[in-house]
Amino acid sequence: MTYLGCPVLVYLADRYGRLIAEVNAVVGPISWRLNKVGKVTIRFSRKDPKLTQTNLYLANRVLLRFDNGLPDWGGVIDFPETWEGDDMEMTAFSAEYLLALRVTGKNAVFTSATVGTIYDSIITTANNIFAIGVTVGEVWGGGSSHNQSYHYVSLLSVIQDQLTGRLSSAEFFVEPSLSNGTISFTAHLVEQRGQSKPNVALLEGHNATDISRARQGQVYNSVYMAGADTGADTNDSWGDGRLVAHTEDAASIDDIGLREVGFTRTDVDNLTTLGAEAETALQSVLKPKNTIVARAINLPPASFSSYDVGDTLTAQFHSYGFSGGFDGLVRVEGREFIPGNCTCDLLLREVV
Repeated sequence: MTYLGCPVLVYLADRYGRLIAEVNAVVGPISWRLNKVGKVTIRFSRKDPKLTQTNLYLANRVLLRFDNGLPDWGGVIDFPETWEGDDMEMTAFSAEYLLALRVTGKNAVFTSATVGTIYDSIITTANNIFAIGVTVGEVWGGGSSHNQSYHYVSLLSVIQDQLTGRLSSAEFFVEPSLSNGTISFTAHLVEQRGQSKPNVALLEGHNATDISRARQGQVYNSVYMAGADTGADTNDSWGDGRLVAHTEDAASIDDIGLREVGFTRTDVDNLTTLGAEAETALQSVLKPKNTIVARAINLPPASFSSYDVGDTLTAQFHSYGFSGGFDGLVRVEGREFIPGNCTCDLLLREVV
């Protein structure tokens, strides 16, 4: 089965990563997301001799390769799977999805541990029980120390919601590779993914089209964070024993007035950890989320090979804004490549 557009090489492997086939199929939009799971759909003709249960078995691995500078995409086959007319369509999720299929133990307790220590430990421990198919790579060792406990929590949930969410602004991704006939996945935790590339530019009307922008999200500048009750009087759970942290931004309060929000984290029984969570929460709500969606074309000065998810680029978009357009820095937070027309839809965040 062939079609007009950009070629994509599709490699299939068993759940151990051992290559079993290279196939010719129609590849739908392929997505990469910052700190999240990407996705692709691949359609086969029912007449294709490689459309077999062995090749497309649940949990088999997939690796996609491109000739336009985009990095390899790797993932795992899962549902949905659909059969209609003369075609069959399968779904694969990026390798981060494998971390959603495993959980921590009943008492995964960490005392004065960095997010990197927790990250390494939960993945390594799970691999020691039964191989995930994801090994630990680069691990950021900085940041504050935390006291945390987990009981049968999805590894992906721990990483997304806490390690790179509540506890720090670190970022993670799973890198695919193909070597000696084996597809493998390596999980990295970094302080910040990507590079600053101010000389790489998206220019509306040249290599960027179909621009849309949204400012959304509630803005707060004063955060109260309530933690666990450490007092002896269980009849007064909101008495003096309740841990409370507070942080605020004086410049924002002076600019737009006091805007308060409160959170409760009953699983946090350490004041230092609670304070760090309050500061992280403040930074996440202090400014609106300024996002831009743009369709990128593979042309300099921002061809596909010159940027990746996490990279910071220059953007010049004249079609919106109070002052006649936008000319500044944006960060790539998501990418969806459409092989059928050789374009990339980008999810961008304004860097302020």
